[in-house]
Amino acid sequence: MERHHRRGAAAHAPSIRALPRCWRSRAVDTAPIASRRSRVTEGARGVAHRRFHLHRCDGPVGHAALPVRRVAAGHAPSAPGRDTRPRASRAQCPLGTGRVQEYGVTHHDTGARRRSRPRRPSMTDDLPEYVHYDVADAVCTITLDNPGRHNAWNHDMERQYWAALDRAAVDADVRAIVLTGAGTSFCPGLDSKRLAGVVGGGGLVLAGRRSQHYALTIPKPMIAAINGACAGIGIVQALVCDIRFMARSARISTAYAKLGIPAEYGLSWLLPKLIGVEHALDLLYTAKRVEADEALRIGLVSRVCDDSTVLAEAQAYARALATGSSPISMAAMRRQVWGDLSRDYTEANQVWLETMVRMNIPTDNPDFGEGVAALVEKRPATFIALPADAVLPPLPPFMEQ
Repeated sequence: MERHHRRGAAAHAPSIRALPRCWRSRAVDTAPIASRRSRVTEGARGVAHRRFHLHRCDGPVGHAALPVRRVAAGHAPSAPGRDTRPRASRAQCPLGTGRVQEYGVTHHDTGARRRSRPRRPSMTDDLPEYVHYDVADAVCTITLDNPGRHNAWNHDMERQYWAALDRAAVDADVRAIVLTGAGTSFCPGLDSKRLAGVVGGGGLVLAGRRSQHYALTIPKPMIAAINGACAGIGIVQALVCDIRFMARSARISTAYAKLGIPAEYGLSWLLPKLIGVEHALDLLYTAKRVEADEALRIGLVSRVCDDSTVLAEAQAYARALATGSSPISMAAMRRQVWGDLSRDYTEANQVWLETMVRMNIPTDNPDFGEGVAALVEKRPATFIALPADAVLPPLPPFMEQ
């Protein structure tokens, strides 16, 4: 029976003997995101709600898959403590083997609910899915989900998160991204089990990992919905988002001073630029738990919401951006603002002038003509999806690494 199953699965799998017997998805090249976007079909005006299925081939258990679920806007995933999530079937493809993965994506219209096929027992039944990718109304909601560990960060979650960002960056159906955590926690930092391993001599693996500011290179606005505990590497992920919504009961902490370590992953550069040197050092020295009202007062977050509505309000804000703002303009301004933090005024102005010339406004920028027409005709503008060859300001050197 096992032999028959393997033979049947192999009939549908590509023969790639050069790769180890693991998940057989194709590795993405390291070209810039703008060039990789050319492989994705450009969306039409008015982005529809899509469901994506990732296909995988047969092979022994490798790493976790990134499921795509249909979740109504404003509805949080299931609470931690009980794993009720669907597992990947043999028709789905995991995100891969530690490298960025490229996907064969099949689009299905979800206007009517599809009847799922009977599920066969799978070797992936015990394989965790740490990141969920949901698209609705041109907004991609990325959910960190580590049940029983309050969404603590680990290496598999990190790989799946980078893969989700790669996918959202080139997804023509996505115009804004919301990052949140499952249940009542956002991300309390590195998994304590991993920390215990470091104390025991295991060491931290930094070689081969992407920089934690990688999210700043994504050409779409990112909004964080901080629905619970946020500390350590979790606060880094929240702060590289552009706008932060925070639940009233949530707490934010740097935590480093309680562990005898310096501020990690560039937080010593980022915090002072967001809230000033004094507030930054106060948070770092004391490692105190910052409540929502104080976080709003010092500028650490943009909005404070009720616990039950924080995700819905963040998604509503993202939908407003997706429907009312030019994707080309938002992508350019995101690079300008974050990149100009490392430039002086003269350099920032020069980047703007050069970008305007390269954009060739108004002849080669359809959103400019649409925006002017909408203004004259006093109607809402209908902007196109971010083109694969969109002209954007250059990345600063620290983002190109």
